[in-house]
Amino acid sequence: MSASASIVEQIRSSSRTPNPAELQSTLRAQLDEDFPDLASLVDHVSQAGAGGVAGAAGIAGPSSAPSRDRIKEGKKKRKRGLKEEIAFWEAREAEAAKEVGDAFASWENRTDTHPSIQLGETSSELPGVLEITQTKLQALLSDAQGLSLQRYALADKLANLVADLRSPVDGEPGPGADAQEGQTLVQKMEGLQEELARLEAGLAWASLLERVLFLSEQTLSAESHRPSPLAALPHYRALHDLVASAERTLPSGMALLRIVVSAREKSWQGLKEVMYQNLLVAAEKLKWPLRVSYPSASADDRRAFERAFQDLLYLQSEGEALHGLPSTPPHWSSGDGLYPIQALVRPIAMRFRYHFQGSRNTNRVDKPEWAFANILDQIYEQQGFIEDYLQPLTNQAGYSDVDVKSEFTMLLLPILLSLLRTRIPKLLDHPALLAHTIYQAVVFDDTVRAGDFDLSRTSISDGVEGVEWEGLTGVLLREEGWSERWLAGEKRYRYAPLPALEHKLPFLTTIQLPMLMAYHSRVTGSLDAFETLSSAFVRAVPGALSGNTRGGVHVDPAKVTGGTAGLAKLVKATLSAGWVLEALRAWSDDPFFVELSADLANASNLRWKIQGDQLLPVSLKSDGGDGSVFDVIIERYAALCQRSEDMIVRLVTVEVENDLKQHLQRRWDDTDENDEPDASLLNALATFTTLLKSLAADVPPLVLSRLYRRIVNHLSNHIQQRAVYAGWSKFTATGGQAFYTEITDWVHAAIGVLETTATPANTGIEAPWTALLDIAKILRLSTEDHEQRKRESEKEAGAPTFAQAMAAAWSDGEESLRMFLERAGVEGMGRQELQGVLRRRVECWR
Repeated sequence: MSASASIVEQIRSSSRTPNPAELQSTLRAQLDEDFPDLASLVDHVSQAGAGGVAGAAGIAGPSSAPSRDRIKEGKKKRKRGLKEEIAFWEAREAEAAKEVGDAFASWENRTDTHPSIQLGETSSELPGVLEITQTKLQALLSDAQGLSLQRYALADKLANLVADLRSPVDGEPGPGADAQEGQTLVQKMEGLQEELARLEAGLAWASLLERVLFLSEQTLSAESHRPSPLAALPHYRALHDLVASAERTLPSGMALLRIVVSAREKSWQGLKEVMYQNLLVAAEKLKWPLRVSYPSASADDRRAFERAFQDLLYLQSEGEALHGLPSTPPHWSSGDGLYPIQALVRPIAMRFRYHFQGSRNTNRVDKPEWAFANILDQIYEQQGFIEDYLQPLTNQAGYSDVDVKSEFTMLLLPILLSLLRTRIPKLLDHPALLAHTIYQAVVFDDTVRAGDFDLSRTSISDGVEGVEWEGLTGVLLREEGWSERWLAGEKRYRYAPLPALEHKLPFLTTIQLPMLMAYHSRVTGSLDAFETLSSAFVRAVPGALSGNTRGGVHVDPAKVTGGTAGLAKLVKATLSAGWVLEALRAWSDDPFFVELSADLANASNLRWKIQGDQLLPVSLKSDGGDGSVFDVIIERYAALCQRSEDMIVRLVTVEVENDLKQHLQRRWDDTDENDEPDASLLNALATFTTLLKSLAADVPPLVLSRLYRRIVNHLSNHIQQRAVYAGWSKFTATGGQAFYTEITDWVHAAIGVLETTATPANTGIEAPWTALLDIAKILRLSTEDHEQRKRESEKEAGAPTFAQAMAAAWSDGEESLRMFLERAGVEGMGRQELQGVLRRRVECWR
């Protein structure tokens, strides 16, 4: 892991372009390390041949020509610049001046103390002191001059260095000279650094590839497969860890990463292939894929087979530990499964292709059952060997939850599926052969299911119980266009083998029409049973069944036939009958059946056979009659659809009316504007929206629109009879406003369900409620006193009043009635209806 990580880190670091700021900082650090102080730099200049300037460096002082030891010592000390050097010498000059001043002050003191004695001493010492002072001053002056010269020389040297860095590089032209022309030294150094980084990255890439290829070769090397190919697993683990480290570190889109991942996959497949061959060699000694007589095999052959079988299972478990399980289980037709079973299926697949996909006379498109029988024979012949020997070996390897027989069957299915996918496109223009092939596939699927094939017990199910197998037929009919062509062929070419009308007629009257009526009877029986159990239909009958008892357990029919559960049953019956009805109508217009109907109407010699048939229309039983052979069946299915829709409307309206019953008994002349909505009203609205949502989710758009209008018309009429025209309560203006608010709540509830559906129902949601809304608008008209009180908050400018409504209703002029209804926003209400509604107001004096 450390080696692989270092290689990957070299790749990442070497692939970065050098930063100019970092390069400049590195250059300065190198100069500071080589020249820690001014003396070392001056010494370097003098050694480079700086002329007389270098000689000035020989003057005694801190900046004199340093030795190599002094340079090393200077590296340890703090670096001193040019300004610090000048400040140092100025400080030395100040110290010397101070010493002279101190000496002169001492002399004066001595003169004042002992004038006579010290005068002589002073006179004798003064020339020496002056000479010393002059000498020191001369030395300081020489040092200052030398420092000045060194400063100018250093500035010139630095200027030359900077000019060299910024000036174009002179030299012999080489590769890419045109591109490098005019480059400065810094730019050239940066370019060389980038090139070096690319070369280092390439070296790192090459190192990684070399390591990957080496480990791959070690994994597949025959020397690593002793005593078993499993001995190569440590090499593969190292390869897997190296590639996994690269996958975690490097971007997923890099081409080299795809190469190393591909090398890892090929190594795994190669190792698996070697072990496949070992198992097949051992199985061949047992005469596989013929029927295996395992007890009669030698002990060595059995041991070799068992070892190769379990080695492959161990390899598979190791692969699952390294690679992990796929997030989505593979499809059963993918060919994935237990490694040893995949290997054992190979010779079976080769024999199958030889017989049924080659030039052998067994490859016949009109005999698909031969191919299906071959696979079924393999399952049957190897069943004992699988159950007695392969299943225990699989259990010992840790795959006890896998049914080896189901696994073996699943891995044989792609062989057949490959044959059918190759053959069926050629049969699309031959409906009879296509229908026969699909039929044989259905028979095969049923036989496999009857043989206890359980897809949930295979290795790809990932422990999921109850996985349904769709069969070969399910896969084939999902292909685009195949299902439609097959259905069209079934419809038309079922009659193809029948040469004449006298042969087609018995098929029609004894098979096709009775079969359609049998389905009609089945749907009718479901509706009859629903009506029998539903309390909504039998509650009016005294002593009617309100419950059922089976084995002492009480069964409430309301839970089965009421609410969304009952609605779902009725919708299922409606959809079933509607689908058949639409198919029959399409068949009646099909040219084949139109021709069949015309031939039957003109066949006078066959008329005696159809006179007593109740499923054929009367029009075909006379000369020159027109019509279709399906007219009677269409009428009965249409009546069945109408009945199921009636039952849906009845169920929804009864459910809502039961919740609304208590609310409709309220008084509308004793209503407060701040009254909260009644609980029974809220329950009715909730039931209405729930059932309407269930309809909208399952019913086709046209049927939904038709059912919605019928349901709303029924509820609207019920509310009118119970709330408006009932004799126990009349309306005030406040009560009328509350009634109008409730009706708008019903409209909004319907809009909330249907406006999101792309159906014809959402274009006229308010239309069925129009009559009830018009009545509510009349009932909420304000009186003069009420209008005066609510003018600012409720009354709109120009809104009609109750008195104006009374005048318009009992006036003789039609124009005044029309103008009033237009102002009130009411449409389609006649004079008699208006008078009836106004009489429900407590203020009405007529």
